[in-house]
Amino acid sequence: MGEDGRVDLRVLVDHSALEIFANGRPLAARIYPTRPGDAVGVGIGADGDVTVERFDAWKMASVLPNGPAALAVTA
Repeated sequence: MGEDGRVDLRVLVDHSALEIFANGRPLAARIYPTRPGDAVGVGIGADGDVTVERFDAWKMASVLPNGPAALAVTA
C-alpha cells in the first residue's frame, strides 16, 4: 500500500495467463486453470471499506485476424 493507503492494481488476463501488479510490484506471474471451460470471469474482493476510483477494461484484438495460418508442408 502507498502511504495514503491507496493501491494501484493492474490485472492482465489472457486465456490461461493471469498477471497481477500492485503499485507496480508483481503479485502473481501466471496460472494455468485445470478446468478452463469453467473459467468465465475474474472477481476482486476486499475486507473493509474500499473505494474504486477508476476501472478500465479492454478487449484485446487477435494478432491473427484471419485465424491461425496453415502450416506449409514441403516434400
